[in-house]
Amino acid sequence: MKGTTRVSLGAGALALALLACRGSGSDGAGKTSDAAADATVEVGQATSATTLPPMPSVVPLSPNARLEDEQNTVSVFKAVAPSVVFVTQTRMMNDWWGGTQVEVPAGSGSGFVWDDKGHIVTNFHVVDGAKSLTVNLQGSKSFPATVIGVEPRKDIAVLKIDAPKELLVPIKVAPKEPHVEVGQKTIAIGNPFGLDHTLTTGVISAVGRQVEGAGGVTIRDMIQTDAAINPGNSGGPCSTPPASSSA
Repeated sequence: MKGTTRVSLGAGALALALLACRGSGSDGAGKTSDAAADATVEVGQATSATTLPPMPSVVPLSPNARLEDEQNTVSVFKAVAPSVVFVTQTRMMNDWWGGTQVEVPAGSGSGFVWDDKGHIVTNFHVVDGAKSLTVNLQGSKSFPATVIGVEPRKDIAVLKIDAPKELLVPIKVAPKEPHVEVGQKTIAIGNPFGLDHTLTTGVISAVGRQVEGAGGVTIRDMIQTDAAINPGNSGGPCSTPPASSSA
C-alpha cells in the first residue's frame, strides 16, 4: 500500500508539473503573439505616417526659348507637309485555284504635289508594275491617278489626278541652281501608309554622288543625306531651309 501510494503521488506530481509547463508555455506564446501584433501595428502606423516627397514640377520653356534651328524645322514642316501625298497601288495576281486574276494591294509610298493642275511627283519604284494608282491628299481625300511619264533610270514618275485646285498645295521648289553645301541641314518629309506625315532631319553629307539606277544606269549629281528615310517615305521631298525642296 505504501508503495502504491508513493507511485500515485509521484504520478500526480508529474501530471501537475506537465500542466504547469503547458500553462507557462501558452502564456509565453500568447505574450509573444501579443508582442508581434503590437510590433506589426507600430510598423503599420509608421508606414502609413510616412509619405513620399512630392514630384518636382517641370518648368515650361518661355515662348522665346525655342532655338532658331527648331523654329526653322517647324516652319519648313508646316510649309511642305500640305504638299506631301500618299500613293498606293494595286496589281493583278493570278488565282491559280480559281483560274482567274484578282486585283490586290501591292505597295505604297509618298509623293508631292507639283502644280495646281494635279501633277504628282514620286519615285518610279513606287508605281512600277501597278494596275491602278490612288493618291491621298492631306485630309485623307483620295483620287485615282494615271501615270503621265516615268524615267526608270532616274527613279522618277509623274502622275496626274483630277482634284479641285483648292485641295492642291504645290510644293515650293528650289531655284534651278541652288547653292547646296555639305553640312547643310536637310528635312525629309513623307506620308507613310496614309496615317500622318513624318519628319526626319539630317545634313547633306555629300554632293555630286553617283547612284546605280534601274537597268544599271548611273544616276549622277545626286545629293546625299544622312536623314533617316522611314518606311513608306519613298517619293517624298527632301527640303533644305528655307522651305525650298529638292526632289
